[in-house]
Amino acid sequence: MVVPGCAKKSADAGASSAVAMPKRWSDLRLPTDGLQQLLPRTNDHQFYADYSGGDDAALWEKVSVALGKVGYAPACSLFEGRVRGFAKGGDKLAAKVDSVAGTLALAIFDDHGTEALLHGACFGKFKLGPPQQIK
Repeated sequence: MVVPGCAKKSADAGASSAVAMPKRWSDLRLPTDGLQQLLPRTNDHQFYADYSGGDDAALWEKVSVALGKVGYAPACSLFEGRVRGFAKGGDKLAAKVDSVAGTLALAIFDDHGTEALLHGACFGKFKLGPPQQIK
């Protein structure tokens, strides 16, 4: 699937090419309203997209509903709900929404994505504890 309006500029010719969304993520039917761009680092293990707006609660609701419709259930939460996990059988996805200057950055990733530490902490592979000074 190629996401309309999601393009990256080629440095050599100024041309744009669409960023293809892997089937894994297109099958989730994630929200497209407010979608500004699908980021090029999206692959089979991680989904990164920017959305317009500043209402992260509304985006969380849309993402949660979309995941629920395809069988994922809420499974864990970290950092006061800033990172949330969803599970469908053995398939476990962690997600986070960051808000920066009117843009909502959505990231969804499995345990092989670049944010494997957050995924592991959410699903119990790693335990969070008080900070410790390393000497």
